[in-house]
Amino acid sequence: MLEMESRKLKILYGSQTGTSQEVAERFWRDSKRYYFQGPVLALDDYPVTQLIFETLIIFVCSTTGDGKEPDNMKKFWKFLLRKNLPLDSLKGLRFAVLGLGDSSYTKFNYAAKKLYRRLLQLGGVALLDVGLADDQHDLGPDAVIDKWSEQLWKTLGEIFPLPNGTEPLSENNLFSARWTIKILNTESENNDIEVSDIIWIQNCEKHTVSLEENTCLLTVKKNIRTTAESHFQMVPHRYFFKLLSHFTTNELEKEKLEEFVSVEGQQELFNYCNRPRRTILEVLADFPNAAANIPLNYLFELLRPIKPRAFSIASSPKKHEGELHLLVAVVKYKTKLFLPRLGLCSNWLASLNEHCSAPVWVKKGTFRFPSALDTPVIMVGPGTGVAPFRSFIQEKVALNQARADLLYLFFGCRNHDGDFHCRDEWLTLQENEKLTMFCAFSRDQENKVYVQHIMKEQAALLWSLFSSQQASFYLAGRSDNMPAAVKDVLINDVACSCGQLSSEEASQWLARLEACGRYQVETWS
Repeated sequence: MLEMESRKLKILYGSQTGTSQEVAERFWRDSKRYYFQGPVLALDDYPVTQLIFETLIIFVCSTTGDGKEPDNMKKFWKFLLRKNLPLDSLKGLRFAVLGLGDSSYTKFNYAAKKLYRRLLQLGGVALLDVGLADDQHDLGPDAVIDKWSEQLWKTLGEIFPLPNGTEPLSENNLFSARWTIKILNTESENNDIEVSDIIWIQNCEKHTVSLEENTCLLTVKKNIRTTAESHFQMVPHRYFFKLLSHFTTNELEKEKLEEFVSVEGQQELFNYCNRPRRTILEVLADFPNAAANIPLNYLFELLRPIKPRAFSIASSPKKHEGELHLLVAVVKYKTKLFLPRLGLCSNWLASLNEHCSAPVWVKKGTFRFPSALDTPVIMVGPGTGVAPFRSFIQEKVALNQARADLLYLFFGCRNHDGDFHCRDEWLTLQENEKLTMFCAFSRDQENKVYVQHIMKEQAALLWSLFSSQQASFYLAGRSDNMPAAVKDVLINDVACSCGQLSSEEASQWLARLEACGRYQVETWS
């Protein structure tokens, strides 16, 4: 049996948008109930050369792009792939891996699966099977996380039992805040605190916003709406409600908040919070007693830093030298709540006037286009998913390599006159025989027509391009039903119907295309 002071546990995460970090921090809080000691860190912030000395680690990682690991996990993963690592180097390590992914991706939770297998290859001992949380589940990732977490702590309790007479701390315990708040100006009238009056400190060090090394300020040259004027289309996390339940003195509020954080109350929480996309301020308005009693040092547990947003570059420097174009869907939509829901970053970008500045950094995209000049390229980009293809097509035009028999674009939107992004540009390229374009306008007729439908109409052409000319296929857009529908057309209508392949052969054919880089997908939720 381990002594209390030797209960060491590290929790490491790879996170792109912050979700995996939130889950890792949840596990870190839960670990305190069982008297485990240790930090929660991003994988690339952990000194990886110390890994061979570790005995117990929980890994939480997401999958980005087409099966790629998150940016703050890349250095760790590169080290783990070293061929000179002995196959028994992690024989003293017990570990667990939880993956956060989206089943609309072909390589669902690929980073977590790869990490799990590699840790086993190096001699690590798994505490339980890899957890595969799915953002597409009706209740989101928590549907898997809750059950996996319950099994994790049960297993750890069996392997590392507490000393006799010691019980796990209650789930209702309020743990110390990570933030120390100091009021710098104590002369404010009526004890009102202004933003300029306080600083916030974590682990006794001033906390600063982390930016990438190559961050620079770009000046807005133009901010143009690409949809018609009439065209019309980040919420509290679960721990937010847990904290509020500690602060309210109202029994009705407490009962409701505790229901929201229970396993049984997840559907109720989804209906209240996620479905209508309720904001933090709206939740606080619904629970006024809790809102009035929030201690200052817990404020930053409730209000998290806004994460950077990634957008595909929609222009080529060869056509627009010194410029960088973005095609951004301004997130604004209606729910049963009175006020429209507004996306923070997209609406901020839309509000920028000419000559304003915006902090940005550039990273490599996930798409790898063919180097051979005579390879046909099939691009499927509904809505703002067309952005990376505009960049590629502009590059080919600038290099005088654009031909209608080599560049095929399938575009979809709601209305021809409403949200046909870059319409004049595409039509001009078609007229000049530099592009072949197929469009689906889903709301311009009684029956809804999407990109998969017009792909089905062009199944014979697509099979000819694949089979005779070794075409490469690229898909970008939202990770809802569209990617699966497009894949279904490729298998059933293109490969089976036109290529005369069996269902099994068609699936294998598409898998080979993916393996050699001729079928690439970049989607987002």
